[in-house]
Amino acid sequence: MKLISKSIFIFLGIIFTLELFAVETEPPWVTEIRKRAHLRKVTMKGLQFLPPIETRYPETQFSRKIYRFNSAGAKVIWDAFNKEAHLICGANGGEEFGSIGSWTTKDGKNWQKQKDPSNLLPPLRKAILTARLLARNAENSARNIYFSSKKETDKKEALKKTALLLKEAVKQGIAIQEKLNKTTSKTWEKEAVQHALPLFNEGLNKLMSVLKMFSMNKLNATSLGLCFDGQWKWDEAAGSLQSIPVEKSYAFGGYDPANKCIFLFGGSHGDYVTNETWIYDCKQKKWKQIWPKDSPEPRSAWATDSMVRKNLKKPYALQWNQAGKIFVLKGGLTVINKIVPQTGYVRLKDETEWSFDLKTLIWSGNGKTFPSGTRTYRSICPEHNPKWFDSESKGSINQAEKWQKALKQNTWLRVPLPKRLGSKQDWGTALIDPGRDQIYHWSGGHGADVSTSINTYHIGVNRWSIGFIPEVLSKGMTFNGRPDCENHTYLTYAFDPISKKVISVAYGGTCVYDPDKADYDYSIPTPFQAFSYISPMIGTPKGVYLWKNKKMWNFLEKERKWEGIKTIGEIPAPQTDGNGLSYDSKRDCIWLYKTVRYLKPLEDLWKFDIKTNTVTKMSIPNTANYFPARTRVRESVYLPKLDLVLFNNFYEEKQIAYDPNKNAWVLLNLDSTLGRKRKSLGWVSNVLLYDSKRNLVWSPSRDQELWVLKINLDTLKID
Repeated sequence: MKLISKSIFIFLGIIFTLELFAVETEPPWVTEIRKRAHLRKVTMKGLQFLPPIETRYPETQFSRKIYRFNSAGAKVIWDAFNKEAHLICGANGGEEFGSIGSWTTKDGKNWQKQKDPSNLLPPLRKAILTARLLARNAENSARNIYFSSKKETDKKEALKKTALLLKEAVKQGIAIQEKLNKTTSKTWEKEAVQHALPLFNEGLNKLMSVLKMFSMNKLNATSLGLCFDGQWKWDEAAGSLQSIPVEKSYAFGGYDPANKCIFLFGGSHGDYVTNETWIYDCKQKKWKQIWPKDSPEPRSAWATDSMVRKNLKKPYALQWNQAGKIFVLKGGLTVINKIVPQTGYVRLKDETEWSFDLKTLIWSGNGKTFPSGTRTYRSICPEHNPKWFDSESKGSINQAEKWQKALKQNTWLRVPLPKRLGSKQDWGTALIDPGRDQIYHWSGGHGADVSTSINTYHIGVNRWSIGFIPEVLSKGMTFNGRPDCENHTYLTYAFDPISKKVISVAYGGTCVYDPDKADYDYSIPTPFQAFSYISPMIGTPKGVYLWKNKKMWNFLEKERKWEGIKTIGEIPAPQTDGNGLSYDSKRDCIWLYKTVRYLKPLEDLWKFDIKTNTVTKMSIPNTANYFPARTRVRESVYLPKLDLVLFNNFYEEKQIAYDPNKNAWVLLNLDSTLGRKRKSLGWVSNVLLYDSKRNLVWSPSRDQELWVLKINLDTLKID
């Protein structure tokens, strides 16, 4: 009898152990999902392991359809209690705002999107973000006024209009404050509101102070800085009201079998890293954000190769300690505090070991502590901080005008730049905005800043500025709805004279940037394959045109769509690192040019007549002599007073131009001995921009150096 009882006990024990093993051990398909969690794009075959979301195709894949965007940096955690896998957060560049949310699956095939567990917090958060957007737009409107070369009376009138925008933000803020104060929830939602309220009040007080300063015509670095700080405090308040983790990537996370919970800590938003702490109650199937008294420094886990120095091994660890029933955290990444080419993150200096107990909700460790919800912003890098540019001594309109008028003619000269320059941009064009009197420079890739920053040069006062804290996150669209800039931009963005906006074809779609807001308005999927190497764009009075694969496209900004152009005559296809175009205002045409093949001689010019859509090959004599093999051909600009197309290329120390009247190449005898060294001429990162207001040619370079040319036709020698 005892033997039978013992046998039954052993048998039941084996069954219990097997059941426990079956529950605690994740199935193989979870591993397949996790394999793809750190990839920025996946094959179409790999989509079977991901949520069924129809994201945009990467711009390079529209025709091939081999890859799709993935939620890079998503956390994949096996919930042993519910026997389901969680795909949490991640940056999906194929979504307009970079996220597909968080999902669960019990079999790796059928997915359920996690719903927001709160009815109270989302409307409050949305209201704060709406008011914050108004305040941010007012800030950048004021910044444009501050750096403009308008008369003081005109600036004063413009500031009054900007103040109305900020007044509306403050009005909405007061209404939100009243709602927050009246919140009566007794659940965890009340704790979220209590955490958000002081942040929101601080932001409101700052913005009310700015409104008062604007009413007194006090527009300076102080008022701009207060506005910047105030609208970001509102963003932090909105972050406290999240009731489900969504907009973050590369967070730390794991499953707590003792408390039947999922733990999530930190992560990157692209423009900052955070130390938020989240808990998912597996029994109730609900997320909530908690605020421990003391927390470790903000950080993210691993990142993609292009975002962190290659020589780093995995600089993080989060492990479940079964004996202590705690999570143990060590190391991580933070944002860079200085520009490092092709890098956005560095290893934390403090590698103190921390532990977190989900039963007591307490962090323990010997390192420096921070309030929960703290962010380390990318603005710790000066070139990524709008306030850093604003705080330089204000540029002098008179001094800039005096210097420009005294320029030596027919000579390339280096502009005496201010102390604070924008971050390094390389292998990409720049744009001139004649109405706002500004130049925009945006390009990344190797040897350059890979953030989303758009550097703005204010011609009339000789100063640089930026409108937002930029991101470095992943390929495609960011959580703020901005395109990444990990690659060179080449000629894939242009200024639209109709909408007065910048149109770009980026990896995540076609994006529209509004200089008045110093940020992006919206983005749409690009309806064609658009490699940045071979998709040059140009602005014309009829909108922006794009040339690719033997076809022309026209972007209709008002309709928010691309329209294919049926051309008459054969149009060639652009060649990698050997293509470009210029708009000719006299003939209302676009001049297209390309090399024979990669690093081969220039083949010819083609004339695209905008009115008739006719394409004509020009068959210019001796083209290969002027543009031999290994010549980089990209930048050019039409000069209306000379009626020439100036190229950023040289032949026998003379600058090359195309004469449409003679259908011939000509050489301009331009002096460069007083400034610009010959070796820096003719490089693809030296842009050519015509300033019709001053009749000058500006040439931004990759190190944010700026060159200028004042041409006098009477004394210019043309061969």
